Amino acid sequence: MSVFNMTNTSPHTTMKPIYAILFLLGLAACTDEPEAVEPIYQKPASLTSDVNIRFIPKSESMVDIRLEEGGIKRGKVILPTEDSLVIGEFTEQLPNKFYLTASASFQFPAKGIDLLVEFERENSDTLYRSFFADYQYSFANELKETQLVDFTQFLESFDFTPDNCVLFFTENHSDGFGKQSLYRLNLQTFEQELISDAFSGRNIRAVSQDEIVYTSKMYKNEVLERDSLAMYSFNVSTKKHEKVAFIKEYQHYSRFVDGQLLAWKADKTPDVLVIPSTGEEIKTTSAFYSFLRYDNRDNLWLGNHYLDPSTQKLTSLPQTDMPGYSILAYNNASQFSLGLQSYQDERKQVKMYEGSELVFEEENAQRKSVSYVYAQQPVQSQSVFHQFFLDGNGLSDGYYQYDEAEGELELIQHSENPGRDFWISNQSFISIRHDGIYLMEVEG
Repeated sequence: MSVFNMTNTSPHTTMKPIYAILFLLGLAACTDEPEAVEPIYQKPASLTSDVNIRFIPKSESMVDIRLEEGGIKRGKVILPTEDSLVIGEFTEQLPNKFYLTASASFQFPAKGIDLLVEFERENSDTLYRSFFADYQYSFANELKETQLVDFTQFLESFDFTPDNCVLFFTENHSDGFGKQSLYRLNLQTFEQELISDAFSGRNIRAVSQDEIVYTSKMYKNEVLERDSLAMYSFNVSTKKHEKVAFIKEYQHYSRFVDGQLLAWKADKTPDVLVIPSTGEEIKTTSAFYSFLRYDNRDNLWLGNHYLDPSTQKLTSLPQTDMPGYSILAYNNASQFSLGLQSYQDERKQVKMYEGSELVFEEENAQRKSVSYVYAQQPVQSQSVFHQFFLDGNGLSDGYYQYDEAEGELELIQHSENPGRDFWISNQSFISIRHDGIYLMEVEG
């Protein structure tokens, strides 16, 4: 007899009660509220310092903190010593929407405070943290800033008169290839005057309050041959144009210093022309291919060589023999000079000399870009630089002035982006920026 013949119950009839029980349990699950369950997964945290963080003070109690790395999706700034108080969250902000910025608001103590930055990268579930111990907050605001001109078009060129009373500038109407507007700005009354709205010259240089020079590709209604430009003088009162010289195209030329400017000769020789503002005589001096400095107003510079006013020959200073050393400005009377020592890893160091004697040297060389506020007669007390630190991480970008009493560069104004800056008096300079012209006055 088989086993199955020993009972009246088949395997299928045995399972029916089980299905019934499961069905009832399913109904109960659909009708009852589920219990809250704590998640068992949390994002792992990873301490890291491989992100460039820039601090940009905005006021006595506000600092923008920027994560200078692409691909970060969110983050926040925390004070771990203040019960983990969140003082800012990272979002996209102008002027740099490529990086996330947190506007952190807090009454920062003078003694310093610890900061914790937490952030998440795209395509990663890791929470990253960067810790800054004893962050020293400071806010420098010793420059009074006033916008004098709001550019409606694109700035093409500009120049100051030798007496610093007038600033000429030109704006492109659209694409930079058509006519331009030529303006004269009085730097004493700050009144702006339109000289012409159909000006066709390029790269203006100011001779006086009524005269400029400019370049053109046209001469006697014909286009000049390749690599040549005609330089003309233009009297803005009489509207008279006169040809001054032929110079090399695609090369910078200087501003007028002591009634002369420096330009490349329009031929294949490495010679420069010394062109007087009177147009009476053009001198040629043998030269070499180097960078012709077009913003200096203290001397005419070709690389580290300046045109000696007494000999009319290109001359160098002793310290320029050092590899990587670049002159910024030189006072012929006092023999005071400013320079920048550069190293291969983009570190730079400001130095000052009196004659051949080193009188100041920055303690540490930093990876940074440095721009100088140009002066006609550079002196130590008026030595102002804008410094932008490439690595950020607590270093303050802005304008620094040499403090003779302390023998160091002192931060006087927080600022990320400098203009092209030029002193017009002992206490004020003009800053030419992409959006307009600004007056910067040293307060105190």
